[in-house]
Amino acid sequence: MAIIDFKEEESAGKKPKTYIGVSVALLVVAALVSAIAFFGMYFLVLNKTSQIASLESSIEVLTEEENTKKEQATEALEVSKKVRVVQDMLENHICLSAVFNALEKNTVTTVYYDSFSFEGLESRVVLDAKALSYTDAANQLAVFRTKPEFFTDVTISQAAYTSLGEDEKTYVGFSPQFQVPRKSYLCENVAANK
Repeated sequence: MAIIDFKEEESAGKKPKTYIGVSVALLVVAALVSAIAFFGMYFLVLNKTSQIASLESSIEVLTEEENTKKEQATEALEVSKKVRVVQDMLENHICLSAVFNALEKNTVTTVYYDSFSFEGLESRVVLDAKALSYTDAANQLAVFRTKPEFFTDVTISQAAYTSLGEDEKTYVGFSPQFQVPRKSYLCENVAANK
């Protein structure tokens, strides 16, 4: 086996073999691959970020649409209830005259009513009433409660003592509320009871 002495080759006028060219080429290739990988990842992240933003925007739009549809569904249910009440009224012909007659017969003489409202869905009557005193207002509620065939679930939502001035009368304003049985205001039942 021959031993090569590099010093002898240098002295013979030959340059030693260097791998600098290969090393530089490998470094350039590695730098290009790294740059391509870096910019590829950078653009991938940008792309994914824009996709995420787009999806989040789509989710917000869909959530708003869902909430709108829920509100519309709730409104549709309420309209449906009202339509059923109107249909019931048309089919059964509500005759509130029987309720007014019962109210007239069962009103204390010192009480009068400013307004009357009837909620057909719940068969609920709400009155705005005035009485000369708290005792008269209490007596009116007691009378309603003694007639469960006409007035059920009798309550009062408010009562207030009011004066109309120094020379004017004072009164107690109150709002009695009660339910009336369906049979007492359907025309077919009212006609049958006459």
